[in-house]
Amino acid sequence: MNDLALGRSKLQDALLTVSKNYVENVALAPAEAVCYSPRLERKMARLLKSTRKPYRKLIDAPYKKALAACLALIIFAGAFMSCKPIREPVVEFFTDVYEKFTEFFFDVEDKATAPQVIEEIRLPTYIPDGYVLSESPIPTGKDTQLCTVWRAEDESEIVFRQKVLAIKTTYDTENAEFRIVSDDIKFAIVKKDARAYIFWNDCEYSYSLVTEELSEDEIEKIIFSLS
Repeated sequence: MNDLALGRSKLQDALLTVSKNYVENVALAPAEAVCYSPRLERKMARLLKSTRKPYRKLIDAPYKKALAACLALIIFAGAFMSCKPIREPVVEFFTDVYEKFTEFFFDVEDKATAPQVIEEIRLPTYIPDGYVLSESPIPTGKDTQLCTVWRAEDESEIVFRQKVLAIKTTYDTENAEFRIVSDDIKFAIVKKDARAYIFWNDCEYSYSLVTEELSEDEIEKIIFSLS
């Protein structure tokens, strides 16, 4: 190796040594402190806190019970809203009680969604022994009320009427026994002059019954037999 090459090699070694010593001895400048707004810090704290919350699986027992309860409620609501006559209707009647009479009527929205004419004739399937059909309606397709009568040998009658909800029903309740029964189905009963007047409804029609010499058990059987 000649003198020129030797000098170049020594110079490179010296530069490397100097560079290494410089890097090792250089003090890094401290990082500048970053200041966040209090609002941002609160948001970050909430986010960090939420990430630490354990997630519950839907298969846990409490959730199973909640889902089962919701499903049962949906099924029950569907059955309840079907408005079978043997169930208490979603549509309920109202009363205006005056000094000598009482009116039965329905909400405006209920009347608007119900049939405006009788589209289906509905009759009770239970009639006490001794009563035979004596008057039967002849539907025209435009009827708003229909009347059916059963009569016994002693001339006592069972008078059944089916009406659209838009028609009010009025009973003479002066000096009469008047009460509303809420059992499996809600109905009103008026007793006066040895007669019983009964009123009830479903989602589509209202019904009334006028009877003589019948017990309330027999009356309820007639109501619940409506088909």
